[in-house]
Amino acid sequence: MTTPPAGSKQSELMRRTSEVGTPNMPLVSQTSRKLRERWPEWMQQLPYLRLPPPKEGFSLIDRVEMRKILEGATPQALAAIEKDLDHLEKELMPFFAKRDAEASLQQNRYRTVQIGFILLSMVATVLGSVLALTTGSAPWMVPYLAFAETVVALLATFLATLSGRESPMGLWLKNRQRAESLRREFFRFLMDLPPYSDLDGYRRRMLLSERAARINEGQYPDETISIASTPSVVKPPPSANSTTMPSVKPPSTNTTNNSAAGR
Repeated sequence: MTTPPAGSKQSELMRRTSEVGTPNMPLVSQTSRKLRERWPEWMQQLPYLRLPPPKEGFSLIDRVEMRKILEGATPQALAAIEKDLDHLEKELMPFFAKRDAEASLQQNRYRTVQIGFILLSMVATVLGSVLALTTGSAPWMVPYLAFAETVVALLATFLATLSGRESPMGLWLKNRQRAESLRREFFRFLMDLPPYSDLDGYRRRMLLSERAARINEGQYPDETISIASTPSVVKPPPSANSTTMPSVKPPSTNTTNNSAAGR
């Protein structure tokens, strides 16, 4: 990897990042979690009955904090970073916000369904145990307990039908993969990493817009293999020690007929 020139945007970002370090911070997301900041870690992962709305004006980089970190950067490098961020906010962030919000919604649905199955299983176990104990001592309770178990079974079937028709887990993983690919593209463009390192001006910005739109549709440019780049398979020449006899071309029928006509 080539070293960026001193004073450039990429060198300033790399230098300041190495000085500040990478603290152990949670993943930046537009879903607000302030209501559960003081909860235990395992309780913070519980699903919401009503998912919090996305943050307004969300961005992957806080510009105020960025300016503090890049306080000693050259004006040219800082202006180039601000220009790139403006383009990213316009061309990439709408796609990221959409996919990130959808992934959070499907994640919450998936966890809600799983906890629903756990609770229904627990209730069915308790009802079955009570039913077995009251069969001889209180038979009048048996119809009520049997009806309650039927309701639990119907609820479990309802949840299974909903989750099987359109799996929340599949939608969660699909949207999360697209959101994280867009997040990677965000910082790749900002750091002038390939494939943006060899381009400049409008070509570089057009490439970002194209790649962001393709990732949003589920097409990942880095995973596409060009047919032209695939080496063709060339058959090796026959060996000198090969015992295969060369094929002999049979005489043409037209030649035979012509010679017979000449006679």
